[in-house]
Amino acid sequence: MTLGERLKQRRNELELSQPALAEKMGIEQSFLSKLENDRSLPSNETFRRWHEALNLSLTEVLAPLGQSYIRNKLTQIADIDTLLNNQQTKYLQQRARLITLSSLAIAFAIPLFYLGYTASIFPEKQYEYMSYGHIYENESVDIYRNWNQSHPGGAFFSSNSEEFLAKQQEITDRLDEKFILTFENRGSQYTEELENDDNTIYRTWYRQGINQGSIVHRPVNGLLQGFGLFLVVFGILGFWRERKLYPRA
Repeated sequence: MTLGERLKQRRNELELSQPALAEKMGIEQSFLSKLENDRSLPSNETFRRWHEALNLSLTEVLAPLGQSYIRNKLTQIADIDTLLNNQQTKYLQQRARLITLSSLAIAFAIPLFYLGYTASIFPEKQYEYMSYGHIYENESVDIYRNWNQSHPGGAFFSSNSEEFLAKQQEITDRLDEKFILTFENRGSQYTEELENDDNTIYRTWYRQGINQGSIVHRPVNGLLQGFGLFLVVFGILGFWRERKLYPRA
């Protein structure tokens, strides 16, 4: 369908005669006849008065016309050329947005899946540490294990002395065993300072077990892997949709 045929069709739908439409547009009937028979191309002003007189928007005028016909025959009309340029700009923006979104989805998917698979952020090896009790300032950090060597001067307590028995009872009374589980490997042992209003006290923690930690599966790592796979699929579908919606010329 041509431009003249489209607007002639609309005139007939409205049951308007050529003279009546020509008068409404402010042009000669003979010129309107040329326009309807595509023997002349209207100026932008005449074209605007033409479709407005027929109560048609610009997009309604062009809807039944082929894209190749519009681009090859009608771009000399300024309103049509502007509309096509705006459509092309919007087309390119939408296409670029879809490509960018799909690319970002895949770009984020790979590190997310890797972090979940390797448990880099949320480790799955859990360590158990045990502490015997409080340690006071100037005492050995291994006082509970090696209290028999804590005699002044570094000598051993005699195992049958009153001093030995008193020290043994003191250590027994001070025992306050505590256990903690952590995903942080703090070494075979470590000492931490505790808050105390009167004086400085410490606790030494010893890693338990001969397997150097046990594996505990954490759901968050599975979620990271699952979300990574979801983003990969989302990105691939985005590129597929871009090819479908915006085929290469």
